Amino acid sequence: MLHALLTLLIYGSAAFAASPQPEPIDYALLSHALEVDSLRAGNHDPSGLNEYVFDVKMYGLLNSSEERNLAFDKRKKVPVDLGRFGETKIEALSVWKPDDKAHDVKELKVDGNGVRELVAKTMTDLKAGEGDVCVQIDVQMLQRKKKLVVLHDETPVAQASYYVIPPTKFDTPMRTNQNLTIADDKGTLVKVGVRYEKPATPAK
Repeated sequence: MLHALLTLLIYGSAAFAASPQPEPIDYALLSHALEVDSLRAGNHDPSGLNEYVFDVKMYGLLNSSEERNLAFDKRKKVPVDLGRFGETKIEALSVWKPDDKAHDVKELKVDGNGVRELVAKTMTDLKAGEGDVCVQIDVQMLQRKKKLVVLHDETPVAQASYYVIPPTKFDTPMRTNQNLTIADDKGTLVKVGVRYEKPATPAK
């Protein structure tokens, strides 16, 4: 009996030791850029001239099944404001595309070190392990309406989201180039590329 127990313990320990351990994340490799590839304006402003800007936020979230099943506004989260980019004035239902020669591009850089800092803060604030944290980024398009000379009212148009660190192995893998679409029922259609310097997977 004792011999059988010792044998089980030895083989169990060997199997555990042989189990592959996941490689730690190199957060520097998670640096990437958000690039507007095309923007078709909607019919939002009665004047016929629309003014837009993109607002970007990053969230540290828990990847447990209980948390994933909750509505986003009810989930535990640690938010970070990544800033705004792509201010655009454009006539209704017309199209803008980048012009590299004219330096007319709309781009925001996301620093992998910022992702690392958010994961560490999420681990501390939500008392979680590193493997229990996923990171989501929301890109929201806002319509600006002049209220006074220097002030604006801002109305959400639509948004798209993606994971920098996915919650499960079934989601898009880390460091995968992606193509996001922002659209509404007023004619808006925006294509935004998520582009890594050395992607693990090309965009679909």
